[in-house]
Amino acid sequence: MQTVTDVPVCALNRRSLLRLTGATAAVLGGTALRGGGALAQGTDAWDKTFPRSDRADHCKVAYTNRLGIRLVADLYSPRNWDRSRRHPALVVGTPFGAVKEQASGLYAQTMAERGFVAIAHDPSYVGESGGKPHRTASFEALVEDFSAGVDQLGRLPFVDRERIGVLGVCGSGGFGLAAAQVDLRASRPSPPSRCTTSARRCGRAWRTGSTCRPSGATSMRSRLSAGRRSTARPR
Repeated sequence: MQTVTDVPVCALNRRSLLRLTGATAAVLGGTALRGGGALAQGTDAWDKTFPRSDRADHCKVAYTNRLGIRLVADLYSPRNWDRSRRHPALVVGTPFGAVKEQASGLYAQTMAERGFVAIAHDPSYVGESGGKPHRTASFEALVEDFSAGVDQLGRLPFVDRERIGVLGVCGSGGFGLAAAQVDLRASRPSPPSRCTTSARRCGRAWRTGSTCRPSGATSMRSRLSAGRRSTARPR
């Protein structure tokens, strides 16, 4: 049985597969998910609460957020699409406490039917994703999960890094907006008008009584640079 990997096999075209080395191919076929048993990828098994579309492809992927928590997600892509072009993409979040096999997966599949590459993840501490104790919630982690999805999509050769957005269903709408405030990769083409992070060490300056208020443009440049570094960060 194949396992969840960082490479979405179902979304690779024949040319991309031929570029994989023998070692990489072996990893795709036999590497177990960190800390647990193997999960099927690219099989005919369908474990969702909604019908499978004949206009979208699906496979499982896994990646790690900045807190070191391993996330398992479903990647949906349009069927019969041009993989030589870069396509818009979405990170789709679940309702609070839900899993990717429910509403978020349906939204992701529907957006794939409309030409998007969409990823629906199990949040940290929930479902097939890692994090202990399980079945708990960390708002920090729930926000970071969106940025991790942007990281994952941005590394795919068929995704346009300048057109990645977030779609939060129910409770995750707030976490998606919080991620977009900080991570400008997920807020194009209209970045937030208020900066919620500082481009300089303003905490120390405010504690000592001095002023340190970076301009909006400076703060946006800093956050865009941080997003690019996160995309390029080795895994």
